[in-house]
Amino acid sequence: MKRYYFALMVMVAMALFSTKAFADSTVTLSSSSKNLVGTTSNVTVALGGSASKSSNLIKMPKGSSSTFTVSYSGSDKVITKIAITWSKAPTSSSISASTGSINSAATSWTSSGTKSVKFTSNGKSESKVSKLVITLASSGSSSSESSSSSGSNSSSGSSSSSGSSTSGSSSSGSSSSSGSLSSYDKNAPVGWATVGGNVTGSSDKNAVTVTSMSELVSAMSGTTQKTIYIKGTISVSGIQSVKDAQNKTIYGLPGSALYNSKHSSKVAESGILMLKNCKNIIIRNVTFKGAGAYDIDGNDNLTLQGCDYIWIDHCDFQDGVDGNLDANNGSDHIAVTWCRFRYLISPWKGGSGGSDDHRNTCLWGGSDSKTSDKGKLRTTFANCWFDTGCHERNPRVRYGQVHIVNCYFSYTGANYCIGAGYASNIYAEKNVFVSGVKNPWKCYATKSGYTDYNITMKGNSGASDEQKKSGSNSFFNPYSVYSYSAMDVSKVKSAITASNGAGATLSISAGSGVKKVRASLPTIDAETTGIENVESNSAAEVIEKTIFSVNGIQQQQLQKGINIVKTRYSNGKVETKKIFVR
Repeated sequence: MKRYYFALMVMVAMALFSTKAFADSTVTLSSSSKNLVGTTSNVTVALGGSASKSSNLIKMPKGSSSTFTVSYSGSDKVITKIAITWSKAPTSSSISASTGSINSAATSWTSSGTKSVKFTSNGKSESKVSKLVITLASSGSSSSESSSSSGSNSSSGSSSSSGSSTSGSSSSGSSSSSGSLSSYDKNAPVGWATVGGNVTGSSDKNAVTVTSMSELVSAMSGTTQKTIYIKGTISVSGIQSVKDAQNKTIYGLPGSALYNSKHSSKVAESGILMLKNCKNIIIRNVTFKGAGAYDIDGNDNLTLQGCDYIWIDHCDFQDGVDGNLDANNGSDHIAVTWCRFRYLISPWKGGSGGSDDHRNTCLWGGSDSKTSDKGKLRTTFANCWFDTGCHERNPRVRYGQVHIVNCYFSYTGANYCIGAGYASNIYAEKNVFVSGVKNPWKCYATKSGYTDYNITMKGNSGASDEQKKSGSNSFFNPYSVYSYSAMDVSKVKSAITASNGAGATLSISAGSGVKKVRASLPTIDAETTGIENVESNSAAEVIEKTIFSVNGIQQQQLQKGINIVKTRYSNGKVETKKIFVR
């Protein structure tokens, strides 16, 4: 299809603070508001927080949060690129974007297409914008031509952060949706979330859209099935608790986020959302953005306490004050799939806890002495990306039997990745630890009287196969409990970092849920050897049997119509066959 591209240049000029994009399109600064208004192009640049216009510049002072939001209100185009020229450049990681990808120097932002993007300065340094170059593309296009402008930087928005060996973006925005699911994406709860029950959430019934935290908390209350769509950026200034909720599905619409930007030494002003004693909850495509790691024994971006049957999928966790995602107090039957964890704000120093780097991603089990966690905290982490700044706890586990499979650990500056704490029983397989990662795992069961632990490392890239333990517990093997079809380790990096990989990359529309079209015909398992004769495996033991729909979605049992059944045998053979059920 023929594509039409439109370039709009927005410049901060002398007295008018305006520029021409086309001969018939200008953007001028309204004298009555903090906005740059496009007279014919439907473009607005709105200033917020402590941002101000002064001396032909957008000024964002040190010590307080400032924002400028670029929006296009027309129906025919979307914003795909913005080049930013700084009169006074910000320090590293002090500028974030609500969606899309911004490079580490904050000079170039890119997206597959959005109507609005908010840029936020966290106040760690003073910064001044002297020029913006905005590129628009027709709303049906997936790419656009870069506009050029003297003195502007129009380089790609993809950049590796210091210490990371991945080409993943350092943007604080959610990864852009590709409009299709990965062929490896089961699009369903997996592992421990399917044992002894299942996670159905609201079954996509009773849809409601929320635009504030009070609306979200209210919609989550009770046990009635409800499907909740988060729209836009919802700001909070402290942890919000939801208790005893059941049968809810929460979707983040593209470009949405739950955001606590307040840096504070007060614990109550940290964190975003805590679920207490909740059951049958699904959270998908939600971006959680904190104010940056700060060791004050504060709150997390998301905490699960005493929760059961929880599925967290395709979420983007950024810059949690205490942790990005923690579970404790007997939480159980959890699946964390296709989530991205990262820290884009430099850790705050001088916290009351004593650590100057508290970028501790996921803590599973809060205390060695919490014996009521025994037999709980059973979790499957699958297809997750532990990205920039994930210094420790990716995850760190106490008590739980935890399966970590097909995850990508890309931060070479990590102190360690997986932490084996007291009474943990971890099975980590077919994960990728990039070259330069020093400690794929580390034992933290070292306190007197609390030295029991088990860990199995198998088939990983960048980590040796081994089993280590202390104490009398048997090694946990997830395949003795549930069926799971892992992708070959050689496919992990490309699948996780793809545009439809880990993070808030789902195509969601209010009232309709997830767009289920797949990028290609489903690849059930990279190790499948094809259709084989059943008799050839008659003497071998069945190790694993997995059932899929024709669309590649894993099922718990045979359904009416065509089913694809994959059987793995003890002799290494893998048999795939179609079964038709009338």
